Amino acid sequence: MSEVRIDKWLWAMRLFKTRSIAAEACKKGHIMIDGMPLKPSRMIKVGDVIQVRRQPVIFSFKVLALTQNRLGAKLVPEYMQQVTTPDQLELWEMLKLDKANNRAKGLGRPTKKERRDLDDFFDDKEKWLNIADKIIFTGMIDEYYGYCYGELEYRGLNFEFETLDMENYQGNAVINYTDAETPYTRIIEHKHFEGSDSPKTIITKEYPKAWVKGEEAYYPMNDDKNTELYNKYVELSKKEDKVIFGGRLGMYRYFDMWQVIDEALKLVKNLS
Repeated sequence: MSEVRIDKWLWAMRLFKTRSIAAEACKKGHIMIDGMPLKPSRMIKVGDVIQVRRQPVIFSFKVLALTQNRLGAKLVPEYMQQVTTPDQLELWEMLKLDKANNRAKGLGRPTKKERRDLDDFFDDKEKWLNIADKIIFTGMIDEYYGYCYGELEYRGLNFEFETLDMENYQGNAVINYTDAETPYTRIIEHKHFEGSDSPKTIITKEYPKAWVKGEEAYYPMNDDKNTELYNKYVELSKKEDKVIFGGRLGMYRYFDMWQVIDEALKLVKNLS
């Protein structure tokens, strides 16, 4: 891969939550190279310096490697280097201080520092265990125990996006494919989530792929080998007096939304 679309790369680098938000930022002139706004379809290459305007700060990121797949946070530095100029970083720090001083602790949206503290749990694990009465841990249970029994496996995903010159492609938001001949597992047609009326439509095809440590872990591999390994970690977790393991990674199970709500209600009942 020698080039990739800018909107895909921004999403893959976790600079934007969705590709559509990244594309909208391009359309609004917030994404630039050398101060020149980029269209969502602009192709970028290794060595390009991408400027991202988040008023009033302009961040700069150097492209180190290319991918169209959304990365886990720990892999991002291998693909992107922060090269924001000192004056812009100073402005950003001043803004953060101002927001922190005018926000009561524990209220409102967490600051980036607070989110980094969450991301860096393993860097200061004992600190959090010592100050918390209870910790609800929704990360990987095998990582929590330092992979002492080995690594659990997951199924990864590749996403392929297409803009089609038609009002309607499949008449539904999501259609799943379970046959062996179809290379993708489902197609999402986004406009059906919103009920939007436009002459074009955008679809996403999801392709299964082998999972690589550090990437987003989408689906646990609940085969005999991984189930046996997970049960070993469960036995370790029973010895914890303040850590509660939850979620898809902590419980090594796929959850639909109703199951998430059910598990949360069960937890509250058990704690009360």
